[in-house]
Amino acid sequence: MIVGYVQAMLEEPNVECWGTLHPQHRGRGIDSLLLNRVEERASELMAGLPSPRFRFVINAGDRAAEALLQARDLRLVRHFWHMQIDFAGPFEPGPAPEGIEITGIEPANDLPAVHAVLDEAFADHWDYHPEPFDRWAEEYTSVARYDLTLWLLATEGGQTVGALTVSVQGDRGWLGDLGV
Repeated sequence: MIVGYVQAMLEEPNVECWGTLHPQHRGRGIDSLLLNRVEERASELMAGLPSPRFRFVINAGDRAAEALLQARDLRLVRHFWHMQIDFAGPFEPGPAPEGIEITGIEPANDLPAVHAVLDEAFADHWDYHPEPFDRWAEEYTSVARYDLTLWLLATEGGQTVGALTVSVQGDRGWLGDLGV
């Protein structure tokens, strides 16, 4: 039976780590052992990098993991939230802010605007890597789970000011990127 898991991935200049331990197996030293192993692996991956960073991702409510990481001098730098709503029927989103028009996209015409607004919106993200439009468009239009009919574009006075991407996996829709 697998009770825990940890991984380390090099995404230069960072090593991104993630792990989890079944709650029934906490408090027995397994969490510390897994963290020791991933720190060793991260050290190997970071060897020779000029300014490496070690990052470890945990679930927001996992207080035991938070305490363990803080005891090793890791500090909180960012939150990512997974939010969900189960619809019981049709949903009316309400009006757009004054002066903003929200529409679906016309892929042939609007993909460059979507790419540009998302590129600008995420430019300050710590893992930002500008991606050429052609490569980005190929990724988003060649994978069946990206449903371009659900994407939205916000404009003000004819200028793109926001974009939303959506993917569908199984019976659920997932917000991909939201940039304003």
